[in-house]
Amino acid sequence: MDHVAQFNREVRAFEAAARRASSSGGAPLVPSCPGWSVADLVIHLGAVHRHVHAVVRDRLPGLPDPGDLADAVTQVFEVMAPARRSWTQAPPGTGERYLFRQTDGPGTWAVCFDGADVRLTGGSEGAVELAGTASDLLLHLWRRLPADRLDVRGDRALLDRYFTLVPPV
Repeated sequence: MDHVAQFNREVRAFEAAARRASSSGGAPLVPSCPGWSVADLVIHLGAVHRHVHAVVRDRLPGLPDPGDLADAVTQVFEVMAPARRSWTQAPPGTGERYLFRQTDGPGTWAVCFDGADVRLTGGSEGAVELAGTASDLLLHLWRRLPADRLDVRGDRALLDRYFTLVPPV
């Protein structure tokens, strides 16, 4: 597969879709990205495209290894979850505990919501455990993959609460 040609096709298709949306007036919402307008998505994908351009330009080798992904998962809990909670004025946590376990590497994240805080506790228990590849865990945490595509154990009712505690932006 010619990755550069495929990337260019995707960029052109996205540009055409963004132009159609902008010509309709206003800032329409993107159904697959809850809470995002087309403008938000254009800004985000612009940054992604600049990163991909750098990867191609600098001829960086291959896909990221699962360890580089296990760091992205940590970043979700240390940076993005607290930011999303702050931006959306999410309700306070009441001690909810989640365990995320990577099946394609050694990553395990025990996350506790307590008041306004999101803490990685270093423990190995949660009221609910989600297990999957690092990629699948990330996709789930960004609401791109449903929980039923992961191995879920424990209090399934707590799954919905996660996205109340960490709302989409």
